[in-house]
Amino acid sequence: MIEPKKYPYIDALRGMAILGVLMIHISYMSGSTFSEWRNLTETGRYGVQLFYLVSAFTLMMSLHGRHEEHGIRNFFIRRLFRIAPAFYIAMVLHSLAHTVDTDLWAPEGITWQSVLATLTFFHGLHPYWINAIVPGGWSVAVEFSFYCLLPLLVRWITTLERAIIAFVVSVAFAYCANLIHGIIFNHGDNLFRSHAYYWLPNQLPVFMLGILLFFILPYIARLQKHPRAFAISSALLLAGWFIVPKSSERIFTTHIYMGLVFILLTVALAIHPFGLLVNRVTVGLGQISYSLYLTHTLIIHLALQVSGYFMLSRYLAPAAWHIIMGCTVLVLSIAVSVVIYRYIETPGINIGRRFIGWLQQCYQVSNLVPDVKEPTL
Repeated sequence: MIEPKKYPYIDALRGMAILGVLMIHISYMSGSTFSEWRNLTETGRYGVQLFYLVSAFTLMMSLHGRHEEHGIRNFFIRRLFRIAPAFYIAMVLHSLAHTVDTDLWAPEGITWQSVLATLTFFHGLHPYWINAIVPGGWSVAVEFSFYCLLPLLVRWITTLERAIIAFVVSVAFAYCANLIHGIIFNHGDNLFRSHAYYWLPNQLPVFMLGILLFFILPYIARLQKHPRAFAISSALLLAGWFIVPKSSERIFTTHIYMGLVFILLTVALAIHPFGLLVNRVTVGLGQISYSLYLTHTLIIHLALQVSGYFMLSRYLAPAAWHIIMGCTVLVLSIAVSVVIYRYIETPGINIGRRFIGWLQQCYQVSNLVPDVKEPTL
């Protein structure tokens, strides 16, 4: 079985995405005592959308790059063994550490429905489930829901024109779905308003941008050989930098608009992978980004508990406390994530591959066994 080609700039994009998420969450540790850092890292909140765009882009490459007889079945097996092992470990760790603010995310407490929904990755369907057990687990629920749609989308979205239409339709669908959501739930409540932002219909346009990006690939391949590839790539990066929305800008809902910015970033790095952005650090972070996403809030929670126990904030200036805490969280999160990546994620992926190989062997053996007809008298 031939594995699709891997591109360093894709892992680098994941690395940049998780760095953004880490920075914004680390900035929350200090509350309002060091607001300058939060202002600096505010754009990091859209790291999840960069994950979504890259995910849709790479999944399209994978589905089109593999030619398997049972492609859809194998797709779901691969995705399950890719995300489930580390996620289940995160469920246990976060439950033991009580990292979730249940007053906010689980007003009815941790119920069997929320546990079952989280185990099956359908916890994004209800506001009381979406972040009830794993902080930030909403993005995994949305990702898995997109997996369920992708085989249908792949059948219809076969050209760049259709990808553009699908994006426009998804924006309209997101708008209508959120109107209905507001009728069902009270958007004056922070939990319900957050769910309206997190759930799949609102995030679907970003995934559609990732699919659209896949159909831009042939044009990217041509530009890679262009004598002015470096200049073109630089221009795209500058364009993306200058059109990053400020808080007052609302051309689209901001997360969708940022998806458009991330398309420029991805195309720029595909044409010319700048060493400043595509390097051993960003690529390495990208490889462990899933484990890092699942565990960094746990490390933040524990670090704050230790700091509170020793009353460190009383003895350190706000800036010094924040720098020390931020560096500690970053180092410990990376260390824990490397362990989970090596001993949980990678073995899980390999088990999935072996399971697909075993199913394929069983299928081949069943085809080799001749039909035995009953003798006629």
